[in-house]
Amino acid sequence: ATTISTSGNSSLNQETAVQSQINAPSNPIIAPFEAAKLIFMQEQSQKLAKEILRQQVELEDMGVYLWSKQSFEAIGEQLSLTDDLYRDGNFASAQKNYEEIAEKLKDIANAAGDVLYEKIQVGDNALLNGQANLALEAFTIATAISVDDPELHAKLIRADNLSAVLEKMNVGQGQEQNGLLDDALASYLSARKLDGKWQPAQEAVIRTRSAITQREFSNAMSVAFRALSQNNYDLARAQFNKATQILPDSNEPTDGLLQVDQAERANAITEHRLQAELHLSKDEWSEAIDEYSQALAI
Repeated sequence: ATTISTSGNSSLNQETAVQSQINAPSNPIIAPFEAAKLIFMQEQSQKLAKEILRQQVELEDMGVYLWSKQSFEAIGEQLSLTDDLYRDGNFASAQKNYEEIAEKLKDIANAAGDVLYEKIQVGDNALLNGQANLALEAFTIATAISVDDPELHAKLIRADNLSAVLEKMNVGQGQEQNGLLDDALASYLSARKLDGKWQPAQEAVIRTRSAITQREFSNAMSVAFRALSQNNYDLARAQFNKATQILPDSNEPTDGLLQVDQAERANAITEHRLQAELHLSKDEWSEAIDEYSQALAI
């Protein structure tokens, strides 16, 4: 935006300039009151110019070109024309324009709060809905207006990471659908590392970990029942215990362990009966009684 130079324009210089106009033979004589009025208007214009410059700098620091570019540039054009009026000695018109420009800049500054609120709302919704570009634009403007707000800067970082988060989520979903749960979990964890507040990533990590746990549980139970059917009681018991560690709240491993104990006892009883019958066939009565006693004890 065009700004007006205010250096080197002391009241003494202004009075000298007016006095020169009074003394110039080609100009009509300017009355003292009119001369004082001209000096006053020059001084007021200078004050307004300084205020306008301050407002311009503040608005530029707030990123005004991001959220009110057209209005700000229009004011710059008006300011350039006003400077021309001032240079041509049209101090009254220049002063009026400077006052108008200062008010317009004040209106833009006053609108910054509404713009900030709107952009925060838009940005929050965009983050929630996975709209990376919209979120990045909104929080870029919001952080420009409120540059010292750490919460807005954190949201800007989230917006900046959102595209990468979405990419990792898409990869993870494909892996999950293909049954590659460990790979899917790694992808979801990467997404969550980029943005710990991205709810879909948190939910995906929980879901995938639960699926992996269920898979490990099912595998342990399957191995245990297979070992039980093959009378491999040590392996069956170890796998049922492993399943208990994986899902402590499940009753299935406890039931499996009971089945191992029952099968083990049933096999032992059967073995003692077979041995007892073998002894009976040989008239080994004492030995047969011993085997039956062991079976009864079990």
